[in-house]
Amino acid sequence: MDLTETEQILMLSYIRCYQRIGSPSDELLSEQLDSYLAFLISKSRIWSVLTNCLLMRSLLEKDKRRRVERSMSQINELVDCVRESHLNSVQTIQRSQHFYSVLPNPFWITERYLANVLVSLGVNKSALDIYMRLNLWDDVIDCYQRIGRRDKAEAIIRDQLKDKETPLLYCLLGDTTDDLEYYEKALQLSDRKFPRAHKALGNHYFNLKQYSESIPHFQQSVAFNSMQIDVWFRLAFAAMSTEDY
Repeated sequence: MDLTETEQILMLSYIRCYQRIGSPSDELLSEQLDSYLAFLISKSRIWSVLTNCLLMRSLLEKDKRRRVERSMSQINELVDCVRESHLNSVQTIQRSQHFYSVLPNPFWITERYLANVLVSLGVNKSALDIYMRLNLWDDVIDCYQRIGRRDKAEAIIRDQLKDKETPLLYCLLGDTTDDLEYYEKALQLSDRKFPRAHKALGNHYFNLKQYSESIPHFQQSVAFNSMQIDVWFRLAFAAMSTEDY
C-alpha cells in the first residue's frame, strides 16, 4: 500500500501525538510505535519524514540492550547526514520539501541524543567532545562526574564563570564542590528565583535529616517550577516527618 505525501505527514503527526500521551516506560506502546515507524520508513520518500522516523525509532531502541548499538549507529549516520555541506541544488530542494509541515529537530538536538547514547554505552570521551562543542555545560559536568574527574569539571566551570556569571554555572559549581556558598550565589544572581538552587539546598538539608530547614527551599523550588516529582515527594516526606501538615 502506497501513501501520498500528505498521508505520510499525517501519519508521522499521529505517531508523535501517540508517543506524547503515552508513558515512556510502556513496552506495549513502544512496540506499537516501532511497528508504525517501520511501516512509514518502508513507504516514505520524503527526506524530512524519513529522517524523523529513523531518529524516533533510534530513540525507542536506545534503552534496549540488543538494539542500543544500532540506535547509536543510526543516530550517528543522521548527524553526519544533517551536517553534510556538499549538497547540490536538487538535493537541497529535496530536503526542504514539507520542512514546515514536518518540523525536524535542530541538528544540535540530534547530536545531543547521540552523546546521550554514547554515555549509556560508556563512551564518555566521545560524548564529552560533543557536549563541549555544543556548550552543554550541564551535560559536560555530569559526564566528568561520572568518570570521577570532578577537578576537571570544576576547572571548566570556573573558566566559564570568567566569561559570564550565571545561576546555572554557580549551581553546577556547587554540585561539583559540595559548597553551599555557590548555591547562595546563584540565588543572589537570580533574585532568589532559581529553582535548581533551592532544590540543591533542600536536598542538602534533607540528606542531613534537617527536615524543617529543607521545607522552605523545596517550597520555593516547586513554586518556580512545579514539574518536579522528586521535589514534591521529598517535600511531603519532610512535612510528614516534622508533622507540618
